[in-house]
Amino acid sequence: MHLFEEAAPRAFEIRLLDGRRAALFSENANSPLFELDGGETLQVRRRGDELLVDGPDGRLFAQTLRLAPTGNDPASSAAAWRVAVTDGQRSPEARSYDGTLTLASVEGGGAGLRLVNTVALEPYVASVVASEYGFDDLEGNKAQAVATRTYVLRTLRENGTDHVFADHVGAQVYRGAGRVTPPARRAAEATRGEVAVYEGAPIQAVYHSASGGHTA
Repeated sequence: MHLFEEAAPRAFEIRLLDGRRAALFSENANSPLFELDGGETLQVRRRGDELLVDGPDGRLFAQTLRLAPTGNDPASSAAAWRVAVTDGQRSPEARSYDGTLTLASVEGGGAGLRLVNTVALEPYVASVVASEYGFDDLEGNKAQAVATRTYVLRTLRENGTDHVFADHVGAQVYRGAGRVTPPARRAAEATRGEVAVYEGAPIQAVYHSASGGHTA
């Protein structure tokens, strides 16, 4: 998921949450540049076509960086990262995410940064359900979970598995692991693997909160 796209970020603060461990990689390297312990923070901004990163082990420059949790943490299903936009056209609240974070400069010049979160399907579904639906009834959450999962699989079927989703209403609102509620989590678990299909293929499961009586 392309995070904070609407904020047009130019700088991030990324903190590894307590109790977690992670590693920072350059490009597609298998060996980490350095490792992070819980509570440590990275300050990331752009300098020219490169990323400038200030961290606990000093300063480094790179074209692309990948941050990945490591180890078999007891809290591995919980959030690993706390991310805040420290410079951008907007200043959304900080959010918590699990999974891998990939940072790169926005193509085409300017000072923008692109931050992508790679996460498993079901945690993504739970976060979208909480972000898009937000009520406590289990059946409504389950219906939203099926629609969310169907939308994802239909889009990946049409655009390929490398497709990167927006985190806003241009796709589905995704606010990370910190947004997940107990009803949303239960709904994702209860409907795991369920999709709406027609003639053997996932339907185009678009939805909206208000349309004024019209759909596109």
